[in-house]
Amino acid sequence: MDRKRKMRGALVMAALLGTAALWGCERSEQGRTESANGNGAALDRVAGAEEDAVPSGVVELKPIDKAGLEKLLAETDAKVVLVDYWGSWCPSCMQKFPHTVELHDEYVDQGLKVVSLAVEYESETGPAAALEFLKKQNATFANFVADAKYEDFDAAIEAFDVGQFPTYRLFRKGGERIANFESGEGHEEIEAAIKKALEEQPAPSQQ
Repeated sequence: MDRKRKMRGALVMAALLGTAALWGCERSEQGRTESANGNGAALDRVAGAEEDAVPSGVVELKPIDKAGLEKLLAETDAKVVLVDYWGSWCPSCMQKFPHTVELHDEYVDQGLKVVSLAVEYESETGPAAALEFLKKQNATFANFVADAKYEDFDAAIEAFDVGQFPTYRLFRKGGERIANFESGEGHEEIEAAIKKALEEQPAPSQQ
């Protein structure tokens, strides 16, 4: 590991210990350490994630690469798409994820499509932990995990161009990005952008 990465890991460790819940998770060796120590402990820190929660619908997690995501965005029938980039190693991602579920429930009938995309440090245990969490959140929308074709975590985040977790991106039908929100920005700003985008065009049922 080079000096820059070591410095980045140290800085992120301090950020996670002091402000992870507020600002989010940087890509870092600290996240890798959390994952290695057990994703279950991180899941327990999530507000509202009950141990015996049972999803009311089907919750799936499928691999996707950059080309696959671009195709999905280009071909969707939804008027607006919200993509939540997160990871099971990131406490802030999981703390804020219920807001993503709320946005889906509130605006799906108005033309919003929600997509979650997990980028995991551990290729073997990460997807399983992510799916467990998604089931507890009853995330019945489209859920993906970065394809195993990427050699490691760094390759995956480079492919999807994500530097901070969680990151939220808003797209119009056809794949045009209209907004980008990083972890320091609040749920209210994201919801306002969704409402504005939906108001600019009718819901699919009205076409």
